Amino acid sequence: MKKFLIWTQYYAPEIGATAIRLHSVAKELVRQGYDVSVVTGMPNYPKGQIYSDYRGRFYCCEEIDGIRIHRCWFYPAREVGLGRIFSYFFFIATTFPIYFFLSRRVDFIVAEVIPPTVGFGACIALPFKRTKLIVNVCDLWPDWLLRSGLLKPGVVSRLLRLINSFIFSKADFVSGVTQGIISDIKQNYSVSEEKLLFLPNGVDTELFHYRGPQIHNGKKLFVYAGNHGIYNWPIVIAQAAARLQAKRDDINFLLVGDGSQKREVVSFCRENNLTNVEFKAPVPIEEVASLYGQAYAAISTYKKGFHSRPAKIFPAMACGLPLVYSGEGEGAEIVKNANCGIVVPPEDPDELARAVEKLADDPQMAENLGNNGFNLVQREYSWSSIVKSWLADLESRLISR
Repeated sequence: MKKFLIWTQYYAPEIGATAIRLHSVAKELVRQGYDVSVVTGMPNYPKGQIYSDYRGRFYCCEEIDGIRIHRCWFYPAREVGLGRIFSYFFFIATTFPIYFFLSRRVDFIVAEVIPPTVGFGACIALPFKRTKLIVNVCDLWPDWLLRSGLLKPGVVSRLLRLINSFIFSKADFVSGVTQGIISDIKQNYSVSEEKLLFLPNGVDTELFHYRGPQIHNGKKLFVYAGNHGIYNWPIVIAQAAARLQAKRDDINFLLVGDGSQKREVVSFCRENNLTNVEFKAPVPIEEVASLYGQAYAAISTYKKGFHSRPAKIFPAMACGLPLVYSGEGEGAEIVKNANCGIVVPPEDPDELARAVEKLADDPQMAENLGNNGFNLVQREYSWSSIVKSWLADLESRLISR
């Protein structure tokens, strides 16, 4: 039986996109006959506070869904800044001994990037092991940070590029979550096609199943479920809600999750006395499925310059919900090509409000868009089909070497 080791700063029971994706991949690897272990930290995302069940421990080992999970304490951080950078390095320092010990006993290592420190740490250990290293890139720093304006060209961006170049040159394979990431790695870092793998976001189609748009007591609920970070730009939902409150009493918004921009969003709603926006703290993925069962539609938002294939759109599509997508890039193209929602420019509350109204006023269109998304997910985005395809690609690359 071949063995995988996943080294990641984010993992279940955390409920961010990275944690959910990696746990879903690990479960599917186990289901397909592989032995899987994970080295990670004590769960703390997105609040930057270690979950109560894990407090007071420096190390623990547990098994979830047939996966052995080794956890080490480290310094968590909520806000972006020096504290977050310190947290990244602290994580490497505390988990590296466990990673190094286990790495020599497996066939494949998957090092999750972000943050890039994990990929760098995995490459440092390369001379001491024979396993194949797969660097999995979900966000390419500094490339998208520069495009979105969150980072200016300078010493930091050059340093991050040097780290990336080192990681990609040392890794046996580089796996990207989006085609855009793969294209950037190939063009900006001269990584050969033979080293590149594609492992996109998917969805658990057993947990998230068809419900279609729902209307309760004449109310149409638009749900945003995910991180409230600066690159997600959820403030635009509150701004759109402010434009709709005076003229629509049949449209409500529910924002589920936490993150660095949540305080700003909550403050905006209070200052503008918005009664059509509700907030809910982060919940387990099973409860997200239940919330989608009460929704009329789902919303996904991103900052300008962020060209992602967001994980949050696929559970909504699996439930047969139409999407309102405020963003650009691969996610926007998927929604457009599948005709499963309405795409509007990022950071544009007026267009977002108009799209929400259009969808609310046409239940038949909402149902049709939802059905299109459901059919696409069933064909292409179940974890079973995604992991099976990824493994086949990996094996073919190994044979050809």
